[in-house]
Order: sequence, then structure tokens, then C-alpha cells
Amino acid sequence: MEAAIVFCRAALHRVQTQYKHRPGWGAWWADLRNDPDLDFIRQHRDWIVKEAPEKFNQVVRHGQQFEFAADAYYYENYNIRATTTLRRCVDATERHIKDADAKFG
Repeated sequence: MEAAIVFCRAALHRVQTQYKHRPGWGAWWADLRNDPDLDFIRQHRDWIVKEAPEKFNQVVRHGQQFEFAADAYYYENYNIRATTTLRRCVDATERHIKDADAKFG
């Protein structure tokens, strides 16, 4: 999961390097701050790179068994798998990169 988070942020930085001198880039880039999925990526990537290994939560209940190990790990809410949150953030990253390529490429 750490690799996906770090890769998403690196992909955005590569797009920034590629297009930052294009007209309209600054406003487009600043608008990314409004996407909570990209903010999640930024915050978690900064933690991983600057502080410590990734942190996520685990559901532990006496006598409870999970069908899949993934059901026991979460970021946002214990009812939302960590992998579901991460998939949403990866999809958001991909969507923004495609948008950047379409507008500035």
C-alpha cells in the first residue's frame, strides 16, 4: 500500500514537471488541493517518506473472523477496506493525470 501511495504522488510530480510552464497550469494545479483523495495521498506520502512506515487501522474483535484479511484493515472507517480507499485514490490520481495530459499535453 505504501508503494501505491508514493507512486501516486510521484506521478503527480512528474506531470507537474512536464507541464508547469504551460498557460493555465498554476490554477489547475492549485485546484487539485480541493480533491480529498489527492489530499489523502499527499498526507500519507509525506508521512511515509518523512516520518515512519504507513499507518492504517485494524479491526480486532473477540471471536470475529473475516472472510478476507483485507476486511480487517482500514483508513477512513472500519466498514471501508483500506484497499477500497486506496483504489479510489489511485483512480483519482489517474483521472487528474489524464486531464492534465488532455489540457496541457
